[in-house]
Amino acid sequence: MNVKIEQTPYKIYPNTFLQNVVVVMGLEGNVTGEQKQNIPVDRLRTFLLDNFGFVLPEGETRDFASLSNEDLGLNFQFYSDKTSLRVNCKNYQSFEATIMPLVYKLRAYVREVLERDSVDYVKIRKVNMFPFQLPKQYDEAIYGQMMHHLLNNDLLNSPSDGFEQIANGQTSLERHLIEDDKYVFTIKTGVIKASDRDDVCVVILDTSSRSKNTVRIALTEIEENIRQQNLRMFDLFRWAVSDAVTDVMEIEPDNKAQENEDSL
Repeated sequence: MNVKIEQTPYKIYPNTFLQNVVVVMGLEGNVTGEQKQNIPVDRLRTFLLDNFGFVLPEGETRDFASLSNEDLGLNFQFYSDKTSLRVNCKNYQSFEATIMPLVYKLRAYVREVLERDSVDYVKIRKVNMFPFQLPKQYDEAIYGQMMHHLLNNDLLNSPSDGFEQIANGQTSLERHLIEDDKYVFTIKTGVIKASDRDDVCVVILDTSSRSKNTVRIALTEIEENIRQQNLRMFDLFRWAVSDAVTDVMEIEPDNKAQENEDSL
């Protein structure tokens, strides 16, 4: 998809439709179909104890490790060639407040377990979901109508780069690829049925960015690189959604509105 994503002044909205944020640091080199390599278990054991207080049983070998905290909505994953953090909306405040204080754990894994001082790429993924209620009488045209109401028409009307079938999908998930000089962006859009209500559907906006691996990213510069990449993800989101979405995101919660009235 040939489009230029303009820079937008960054802001934190009072409301969000964000469901999940994922940050990945990775190394290139694994060939598709190649058997996964084991993580150096001694270094992994030391890392997990020092950074999480988790004791890995002696003698275990593994090509994957995962630690989760359901109360905080956090999940860390560790491989022989990458590491990732996923945060759900449960306790999410902002990228800077919620994600950035945890980046050092990913950086420490790359340095202490993989014994690298740089990574080949960073990937950020954000999933937004916009619910809407179905009228008593409707046909399938409503799915496209709601997508065009909530998302950028230039995005939806452009030729897709692929389709995916998803669980509870009322439409297939349509994929679009966009590039700039530093990142490759992937945008996926579609409609699914809400899991808890038969009369509610959800428009999905699944966006991700991956840094181009023309130059390795030094671990000493990883935080600043992630911050800059997140700003481009914000630009991508603002371009991909309609004013109908940002208008709702601008609405102050009732308690904030009351506070503002009391301060007048």
